[in-house]
Amino acid sequence: MQTAVAVIGGIAGFAIGGPAGARWGFAIGGMIGGYLYPPGGGADVPQLAGGRFTSAQKGQVLPVIYGRVRLPGSVIWMGDYQEHDEGGKKEPSVTTYSATLAVALCEGQASQFLRIWVGDDERDIADVPHTIHLGTPDQIPDAYMASVLEDDQPNLNYPYVCYVVLNNWNLGYSMSIPNLSFEMERLTFDINLHNPAMAALGLNGFAEDANGDMNPVYCLADFLTDTRYGLGIPVADILGASFITEATWAQGEGLYCSPVLDVSQNAIHHIEHLLSYFDGILIYSQGLFKLRARHNPAYEAVDYQPVDWTEWVEQPIWSRAISRQTPNQLALEYRLRENDYNKSIAIKQDDWDIGRRGPYREQISLPGVTTEVVADILSSKYMWSKVIAPFMVEVRLGPQALYYEPGDLVSLVGSGAYAMENSRIRIVNIREEKNGEFTITAIEER
Repeated sequence: MQTAVAVIGGIAGFAIGGPAGARWGFAIGGMIGGYLYPPGGGADVPQLAGGRFTSAQKGQVLPVIYGRVRLPGSVIWMGDYQEHDEGGKKEPSVTTYSATLAVALCEGQASQFLRIWVGDDERDIADVPHTIHLGTPDQIPDAYMASVLEDDQPNLNYPYVCYVVLNNWNLGYSMSIPNLSFEMERLTFDINLHNPAMAALGLNGFAEDANGDMNPVYCLADFLTDTRYGLGIPVADILGASFITEATWAQGEGLYCSPVLDVSQNAIHHIEHLLSYFDGILIYSQGLFKLRARHNPAYEAVDYQPVDWTEWVEQPIWSRAISRQTPNQLALEYRLRENDYNKSIAIKQDDWDIGRRGPYREQISLPGVTTEVVADILSSKYMWSKVIAPFMVEVRLGPQALYYEPGDLVSLVGSGAYAMENSRIRIVNIREEKNGEFTITAIEER
């Protein structure tokens, strides 16, 4: 008999329930933080990808990146301070400073280091003395750092950490570190190399696009299965065919992105964030994790089936969030790579409703979107699914509920459905009652 299950992500954002919650839900509350230092005493952790600052804050998150991103980094070592007196007999003496910095960028193994900015000014990498360590498990200590350490100081090594050493960096007239940021790539080749689950799921053939962005289904699968920074879910507990179907659909839609997981939080929030890049739904049912994307014809053709209202045990309960402030405009915030990853906004709106009662905006932030094309696609998808308030319905069913699972699309038929007759609803939760009946919660599909 089917157990209580739930959908997370694109529909309602429920936590993983039932057996999934018992096995995985508690396991990774701090899975990203704490690689460099133990987490601080409950201090708020900044979202690194949202800012452009380089710091050495204790407990700062070491980001997990996918695709091509711009990162500020975290200083993990600083030394080799030097003073330089400039000027001559006819000019006043001016003192400048230099130091060597080691800046952690992301969880390895990364693929390559592309660009560097000092403040908002891009520098030619060839003009910046540096050594990049891509985060391999067996990487050796940096030679320049080792050469300037005191005899009693041990060589420093950071396995699985991608970091850059800036040799003898010119600090100018003060000893403060300028705001540095770096463009990095972490591509599918390196992920496939260190996460065998990708090949076992059949996803190792989904490569990044020409811009260096990744298939969001691939990113989600890596996070779910990676044993170092993800949940480490065994391949046997995942329905790989569903991930292949959705990755193929996302590829056809042109949905490529470069997400950054840089906040220490419960895994459910990272999963929801990754699902947002393709309006996906993750389901745990009958002992397996299954993936679906809303509006994917491959699944809609299978799931679309009628339910006659006369089969309901009792009259359904309808509800809808109706408010004068119901949004009629969606603003999707993203980071345009062509503009050095600065914030951009894609807007979709209901012009008729705005003319009737004025604009009420809903804002969605997807910083892993880096192109106008993908921003336009996702803002169009979310305009109707997230802005226009849908109906919710709760119904009681008998044994026929065993044929359904969360994520299924059904159509209401029969005059008892009233205005909702022939509407499509998507099941988001199934709960078994003590009397053997089932309570199904569903949401109107647009």
